[in-house]
Amino acid sequence: MRHELVAAALAIALATPAYAQTNCGEWLHLAVEPAEKAPDVEAVLLRRLEGAGAKPVTVERDGVGLKALLPQNLGEALLTRPGKFEMRLVAAGSDGLQLQRLDGGAPESVEPAVILNEYRLRDVKLSADPKATDPRYAMALDFRLDPVGMRNLLTASAEAVGRKLAVIVEDRIVVTPIIRAPIASDEGEVAGGFTEENTAFLAEALRGGRLPARVTVAGREPATCGTN
Repeated sequence: MRHELVAAALAIALATPAYAQTNCGEWLHLAVEPAEKAPDVEAVLLRRLEGAGAKPVTVERDGVGLKALLPQNLGEALLTRPGKFEMRLVAAGSDGLQLQRLDGGAPESVEPAVILNEYRLRDVKLSADPKATDPRYAMALDFRLDPVGMRNLLTASAEAVGRKLAVIVEDRIVVTPIIRAPIASDEGEVAGGFTEENTAFLAEALRGGRLPARVTVAGREPATCGTN
């Protein structure tokens, strides 16, 4: 049984056409800071590209950085955005960690303790939101938790009925639903005013895991169609 955290919607559907139709992409030369994290970053980027349907999936060492083949239908945000997802309780007062809201509203303070993060996500996908009234925001982000994440959310929500739960993506608060009852489901839905850029990378980035270092595009060159 799905427990719906919010009923708003994500922006713009994520489409992943077959790679054979879009294999004229580009090579991105990626700087990794700190450089010693390059092998860990490589593993995350491989998972992200694989999850996005890229074929072939190619990430190589490039000096102290990395070189990745990015298909034409995928944005570079897939390779550079942190992919950070958290749930925390909203702080009772002004104490705590103050975060900006994605919708531009007033900042809010959240508790230091992280109830769950993207490492506890078992599956992430985009789906149509039948409750959406604005076609620009007609998608929702569905997720499933692993058993540890489910237990953590159930325990935290049982002790915080009546309080707000902050759903946070890359250190910005997306929504703050009120906990009406202990959350006992391993499924949920997050939505609410993401930009087109966020939508294009979000499901794949979260599925692939958080980047363990800062990644920036240091250079680019066209890729020849049908070759590595």
